[in-house]
Amino acid sequence: MITYEDLVGEMKNLYFEKSGTFPDEASDLGIRFRVLAGELYNLFAELDWMKKQMNFTTAEGEELDKHALERGLTRIEGTAAFGTLQFKRAKALWFDVAIPKGTICQTQDGTAFETIEKGVLGINQLSVSIKAKAQKGGISGNAKAGTITHFVTAVSGIETVTNLSDFSGGTDTESDEMLRQRIKDSFSQISTGSNAAFYQNKAMSHEGVRDVYVVPRENGVGTVGVYIAATGGVPSDALLSEVEQDLQKSRELNVTVSTHPISVISLDVEAQLVFTEGVDKQAAITQCKSAILGLFDSLKIGQPLTYSAVYAAIYGTGAVTDMTVYFYGTSVPTQNKLLIAGTIMVKEKS
Repeated sequence: MITYEDLVGEMKNLYFEKSGTFPDEASDLGIRFRVLAGELYNLFAELDWMKKQMNFTTAEGEELDKHALERGLTRIEGTAAFGTLQFKRAKALWFDVAIPKGTICQTQDGTAFETIEKGVLGINQLSVSIKAKAQKGGISGNAKAGTITHFVTAVSGIETVTNLSDFSGGTDTESDEMLRQRIKDSFSQISTGSNAAFYQNKAMSHEGVRDVYVVPRENGVGTVGVYIAATGGVPSDALLSEVEQDLQKSRELNVTVSTHPISVISLDVEAQLVFTEGVDKQAAITQCKSAILGLFDSLKIGQPLTYSAVYAAIYGTGAVTDMTVYFYGTSVPTQNKLLIAGTIMVKEKS
């Protein structure tokens, strides 16, 4: 796109061709040239932006969402991680201690979690467990056991807090590139109201559905099997029921549709890293672990995880200069299985 300086230069050159002199920078004409060039530059920038948003291959953000809606697709929103917090004290009290809903705790790196129900540490009790969730959606909320240990909201009568098990289920909002790929796929898998693409698109329209695998004639002529993967891996019974009810309403006559949770295969990943000089190593480990988990969350049913993808994701953090990565287990699932994260171990290379 033409620059502001180019516009000013072109106007000055054209003026010189007509008058034989260049306008002085401080003259009224010179100031007018610069003001006009600024307005023209803004106009060209707007036109350039509009051209990019007109096609889904270059559109971004909300404009890409509009292209997706034209194909019956919506961006998959991120989900918050859920788990349980245990509140404790060393010696029992002779009265109840109320722990309000919305009590906030956090990890050492500042990731915040809040209780989603009210709890009570009863008389003579030393601990109580309360359900909680990450305050923000995304994989950053997938906290390992024993990492949520700091109070943000002080609770009188409670001395310590921790999570005895992992917080899980947190997923990032679908990126522009991932949504762009789904729009592209929708053109190559056109729904006819009766083919596999129809059932896939119908199931994918439900919030929480991550991917769908359709098996035509699963149990012979007139049967269709629909295998559902959720944003966290295996779908809940409620989500399966919701999708099945919708498909039953939309199915062809004399066709039996059955929905199933996808089968999953877990893969353990170990990454031994050489950090960039001066980097906060603990923060870098957290960042690299999130990058690996993000790769798993982006996988479709039957899609393998490659070493090159892991290397690219970790190098992309800018916190690492060298690394060695190991897979423990199969990284290439069959076409009807989903690869999910097992144990992700990230540490400094010795």
